[in-house]
Amino acid sequence: MVSLIEGLPLRDTVVRIDDSDFLRRSSRIEGGPMMDFTTLDRLRNAIRPETWKRVNELLAAHAVKEGRLKGESLRMDTTAVETNIHWPSDSGLLWDSYRTLSRVLEDVRTLDPR
Repeated sequence: MVSLIEGLPLRDTVVRIDDSDFLRRSSRIEGGPMMDFTTLDRLRNAIRPETWKRVNELLAAHAVKEGRLKGESLRMDTTAVETNIHWPSDSGLLWDSYRTLSRVLEDVRTLDPR
């Protein structure tokens, strides 16, 4: 069985989550025991494909409403989409990383100030 996340087998997905503090927190496992891959498979199959489709539609509609998605362009693979970029200098890459991390942290703080 292949995971929907990064195309990993479910066993590898469980190992990856278990080894990552970030993934454990985001999946709300934190300090508890890690689930078996068969549990992950049952959980994944508990939601019908039609339900996942509806969830994706609702998320897309919300993103459009919030102005995060305009529908003017769709970037499927950044290696194949033509775009204007600056030459990747060390300082430029560092600045881009800082700017992106700062934006993500602000979004996280709105969800949980701690």
